[in-house]
Amino acid sequence: MVVKKPAKPRGRPPGDPDDLRTERLAIRMHRDLVFELSVLARLEGVTRSVLVERMLIRLVNDHHRRTVIDAVGRYVDGPPPDESLPRGVEYLRETRQPKIKLRRPPGDK
Repeated sequence: MVVKKPAKPRGRPPGDPDDLRTERLAIRMHRDLVFELSVLARLEGVTRSVLVERMLIRLVNDHHRRTVIDAVGRYVDGPPPDESLPRGVEYLRETRQPKIKLRRPPGDK
């Protein structure tokens, strides 16, 4: 008599349903930016999508000066209070560009 072992389930085990990313965001960007994001993602060992998601999570947490969103993208302690919401537009309007000295071609004044 031959006894068959039960087959092991194949594939990745199901994850936490609260960790599912159900929303999709599509943006248009210049191919040079896409190239640079690809380089950074390759260096980090992740996909461009994961890299951009991590950057956005860091931006939101830096904006609130505390951890509001966890690594999955969920609120840590519920949504932030209403008084912190108007700061977002002001924050995005701030110009924090480094001052760069542009080089001019020789002979150009």
